[in-house]
Amino acid sequence: MKHIQKIILIALGFMFSAAFATTAVVDVKSIIESTDIMKTTAAEMEKTFTPKRDELMAMQKTLETDTKKLSKDKSVMKASDVEALSKKIADTQKTLMDKEQAFRTEVFKAQNEAIQKAMDQVKSAAAKVAKVKGIDTVLASGEVLYIDAKNDITTDVKKLVTKK
Repeated sequence: MKHIQKIILIALGFMFSAAFATTAVVDVKSIIESTDIMKTTAAEMEKTFTPKRDELMAMQKTLETDTKKLSKDKSVMKASDVEALSKKIADTQKTLMDKEQAFRTEVFKAQNEAIQKAMDQVKSAAAKVAKVKGIDTVLASGEVLYIDAKNDITTDVKKLVTKK
């Protein structure tokens, strides 16, 4: 019997603590869109990936030029030259496909890392604001059906993120 009473008391304790817990929301999307986090990231990615993109475009142009040359001059070329150019085209296509796949993978990885970095900044700022305001739980506003406007700490979090 005492065991059941302890369980009931513990359950009531959890219910009361949950009833008095404070919850707030943060509009993560608006913070990321209205601060320099993503602008800086986009500029860094552009700087990093433009040379690689340009290299791929140059390879594509060379491939197109060689393919046009083969189709145009095939009838007047020696068989050995046709074979050599065909092999060059096939090798360039394979290399280009491999490099494009590696490029897409690298860009995808960099985008994910940038998003994670931005989210870490927002989470850190939200935690600081929550501690100052005595808030127990902070949720992303996109997942909340209703919360009183006084519990929206987006502006405070945005100020902290912008300071960094």
